[in-house]
Amino acid sequence: MTENPNLVAGDAEGNPLEDQDHLVNGRVPGKGSGLFTENAEGAVTPANGQPLSVEHLQNNISFLDPNATRADWQDELDTLGNNGGGLAVPRRGTYQCEDLAIPSNVTLDPLAYLGAKFTLPDNPSDTPQPVIRTKEGAENVTIRNIEVDGRESEFRDLYGSNRGHGIAVAGDGSGNFRPTNCVVESCYAHDTIRTNVAVAADESTFRDLKLENAATDHWLYIAHGSNNHVKNIEGSGFCKTGGIIVGGNGSKTLDNKIETVHAHNTTTTPENAQPKHVVEFRTPSATGDRGNTTLRDVTVENPHADGLGILAQTGHKAEIDSVYYTGPFDQTGLIDLRSDGSRASELDIRVTDTTTSGNQLIRLTANSEVENVRLREPNTSAFKGVYLQGDGASAQDLDISTGGAAVETYTPSGAEIMVDIRELNTDNSTRISMNGDTGSTYFTDGCMIPQRLASISSTFLYDGFQGFSDGGTGDSTKGPAFWDGGAGNWVSEVDGSTWTPA
Repeated sequence: MTENPNLVAGDAEGNPLEDQDHLVNGRVPGKGSGLFTENAEGAVTPANGQPLSVEHLQNNISFLDPNATRADWQDELDTLGNNGGGLAVPRRGTYQCEDLAIPSNVTLDPLAYLGAKFTLPDNPSDTPQPVIRTKEGAENVTIRNIEVDGRESEFRDLYGSNRGHGIAVAGDGSGNFRPTNCVVESCYAHDTIRTNVAVAADESTFRDLKLENAATDHWLYIAHGSNNHVKNIEGSGFCKTGGIIVGGNGSKTLDNKIETVHAHNTTTTPENAQPKHVVEFRTPSATGDRGNTTLRDVTVENPHADGLGILAQTGHKAEIDSVYYTGPFDQTGLIDLRSDGSRASELDIRVTDTTTSGNQLIRLTANSEVENVRLREPNTSAFKGVYLQGDGASAQDLDISTGGAAVETYTPSGAEIMVDIRELNTDNSTRISMNGDTGSTYFTDGCMIPQRLASISSTFLYDGFQGFSDGGTGDSTKGPAFWDGGAGNWVSEVDGSTWTPA
């Protein structure tokens, strides 16, 4: 380990700095550094929570040399870890390495030596490991202010290896021995064979990350772990299936929080795969438990032609708030809620181009809800605004302009569902469309609008209902109305006229 009692760091050009004031501004450990805080007993606590004395920190700093080898860098890191932790400072340069493992209580931060770049080596193994990872079961690891380049375009013959993450904060790959209380921040990870940042950790933080180009996986993947906080993520370029994924096969991912995601200028992968979701919450399996993920403040701009949606799969409860979308979209379910208890609000969606008819922009196929929704679609296709199929689905405060029905309900054969639609403002020619087979769709406020009415008793449409089409009255100008079960007719409260179901 390189000891430096003078705490010599470097300026923006990599030159040494001897002035202690510059060192403090450069966040070298010490009073007022911003990286550590001192308590009344004279101990300091790093951002990741491990108490270390000032003297300990000053005597446990390693300066990594880019001209050394991976074995040398690993020795430096292990020495810090064996001494109870410390600070590893990579000087400016390129560090070719694979599976560089950071032990507990160690911070990797170039401080004022900005320009440290970690990449896969020129000759990676046939099953390349992550460029950088935490050790199994590590605690209080921080990775900060570095660039990680996976060099995927040079190693596409390794695509099938199921390896090649950029940064991995993970245990043994099965979800066991998960790291805890770790931080990855202010890093740029890009052009990886698999995921830019892979996570199987608990109570860790991932913030201020620029992520780009993940050839066979994702920008950020929480495969296992609970109570993690993801904040301020910028994703661009390509990824496979989804940008940010929460949940994997057999995983346990509970109570994670994601906020401030900006996805832009996305493209297809080198294998011509189309990413479908900016964020995806995956279904629990028999051996796992997932859910209760919150997502706040998502912006999608200028996506590829198919667009990027948000998906909460069955069994993964998600709370989604504040989504702004502008760009093309040509698949089903820009907001797709398939899990009971999921909710999405404050949605401002402006689709600029579509080609496929009949898709739905917002899909609720479970007991879930959306509210405060503004949809704009260029009316060049029969896109539906909000699609309700789940029993208990609710859509409120809707402002919709699409080519198809503003709202569509669907009842599977033999099923009964209760839905809630309130405060619908639309210029669509079809306000509410009802489809299905032999099931019945109930509205709250006691309103039943069945697909087939032969055995249905009298009931009233809720006040202010404006009519419907496709299996209902066939006339959108006669509502509100009520069903006269004895006569088998709808009766208009507007003019008293009657009609039979279409």
